Amino acid sequence: MLMQAFRTIYIAISIGFLATIIAGFNMASVQFPARQCLTCASNGATCDGGFPVCSSCLSLKEACKKPEIEFEVPWQKSPTSQSREVPSQDPDHNDAVFTEDFIKAQHGELINGITQVYETLRCMEYIEESEIRRPPHQNLPKEELVTIGLEPEVIALLRHLPFLEIDDEISYGTLPYNYLNDVSEAREVLWKGEYDLAPWAVRLGSCKATPGVFGRTIIYDIRTKHIIQWPNNSPGYTNTYLDLPSVPAKVMLDQWIEYLRDLKEMPWSNGRSRHVESEPPAPPSGYVDYIANGYNIVDPTPDADQFLLDGYNKRAAQKRLFVEHGWPYDFRVEEFRIAKQRFDKEDRKLRMVAQKLMHTGPYDGKAEAKAEAKAKHSKFLEESAGSRAIIKSSR
Repeated sequence: MLMQAFRTIYIAISIGFLATIIAGFNMASVQFPARQCLTCASNGATCDGGFPVCSSCLSLKEACKKPEIEFEVPWQKSPTSQSREVPSQDPDHNDAVFTEDFIKAQHGELINGITQVYETLRCMEYIEESEIRRPPHQNLPKEELVTIGLEPEVIALLRHLPFLEIDDEISYGTLPYNYLNDVSEAREVLWKGEYDLAPWAVRLGSCKATPGVFGRTIIYDIRTKHIIQWPNNSPGYTNTYLDLPSVPAKVMLDQWIEYLRDLKEMPWSNGRSRHVESEPPAPPSGYVDYIANGYNIVDPTPDADQFLLDGYNKRAAQKRLFVEHGWPYDFRVEEFRIAKQRFDKEDRKLRMVAQKLMHTGPYDGKAEAKAEAKAKHSKFLEESAGSRAIIKSSR
């Protein structure tokens, strides 16, 4: 993904995001230290330790760099042996195990929400039905899950969650996590340390380990029934996710689905690769680390570099294909599939011609041919984008 190469990044801060609900289990058991920011220290300013952005950096619209701080989490940082039994902790529940009815009653909003996200991605021609592993799962690696210390209710919940058999992102910079595969590192998020996730947490998504890509690990807490999004590019903020903003699972998943329906998040598969483009307010806009680093994303202007304009116009053309084929409520999927294949084929053909010419030597007399090939590709993207296109002002 080269999203940052396609859009101009300006310094801006989103104050409204800071009002997001903070994770709600017993925080009294954890001492969260003040985070005196390194930016204030270097400027000789007084820092109020605000998280994720201090008041000084917020007012100056500067990146709020935090020192690396370690503190104790309220669970063991090593696996613990647990019973294979899964007794219900609900006093009103008569069964001695976490039955399907119990799990769906307690965590139905998560199950239904993540299922709907995957269904939406499938409807958008991004993933195949064969890539969705639907519950209930008979081949869950229970012994490994017990070995890494997951609570019985978490293990029972995993049996009733859908998983994806793909290694591509499902949101910007974020990959799905599949508990049917190797789970030895299911609780590991940070590069160092171990058992970063609580035994009562489920990992729904993982970061792409790529500098400059603002992905996140998506975490579901079975005790609060909230979802926390742990940013990828937040080194030094904290060694845990416990004091990051959280929202009820239904709120987060409904918003995700709405972003897909509104094409604020736009998944695209061209048969060779898959990626998800986004625009504000969809992620990464509004991420804790985006705010703390002072970033915001805006569309290019007509005087921008042609490379930026091509990227914007390509996304606009893809969005146009969705809209003109009835997305989201009257989607003519077969017609869309044909039009998408036609667009991808022509885009790749023109792009490859330009790229091959670009790789020839500087003194081969092909400068005019190179410029013509690039202009032809840009023109195709502009025409495909229609009224949404941004055309370079100098042309």
